[in-house]
Amino acid sequence: MKQSERQERSRARILEAAAQEFAKLGCESVTVDGICAGYGISKGMMYHYFSGRDDLFLHCVEAVFGRLRARLEPLLESTDFLDVSAAVRGFFAERERYFADRPVEKAIFENALFRTPRGLEERISELHVPLEELNREFMRRLTERLEPRQGCTREEIQRYLEAVSAAYKTLLDGFAGEYGVTSVESMVSSCGRLVELLLFGIVEKSGTPVK
Repeated sequence: MKQSERQERSRARILEAAAQEFAKLGCESVTVDGICAGYGISKGMMYHYFSGRDDLFLHCVEAVFGRLRARLEPLLESTDFLDVSAAVRGFFAERERYFADRPVEKAIFENALFRTPRGLEERISELHVPLEELNREFMRRLTERLEPRQGCTREEIQRYLEAVSAAYKTLLDGFAGEYGVTSVESMVSSCGRLVELLLFGIVEKSGTPVK
């Protein structure tokens, strides 16, 4: 086996061990000593590849985000053949299907987004950008299939979507209820409905009050 292959296997073994610990305990309760002791990894090897616990967690998060994006990206094409409501439901429900048999990845995803470790907020936000861009592209494709409301231009729609995207996490937390979004399941159940409301509105435009 070549040295580069041995190094890659060692690095992958460390990340797998770390992922198991993060899923079980949460990032802030994990220690490098615990990973090394629990999985027979020498500290020398650990620090040869990673600077510490936070570095390990960020690598795990990056891997989870990347694999989820790869799973969702093909839906951009397939949803073109569905009606808009079905496309919205399917796009967000696919996250739940992806994590259904991946409990370790699910735990890391939830830890990163819903219980973000102190000091890692900015870096995790950066890692999440590719998924956010995918969401924006999905919304752009949806709106291109819809006829703009009378008096509303495509340019206004695009600016509206960009503004919503910037505040989406806050909107989603508020819409989800008292405790906000705390899991993949609560995220999925809230996302689809919130997107439908953002696209189609919440009241009739007739102006007639309810009696």
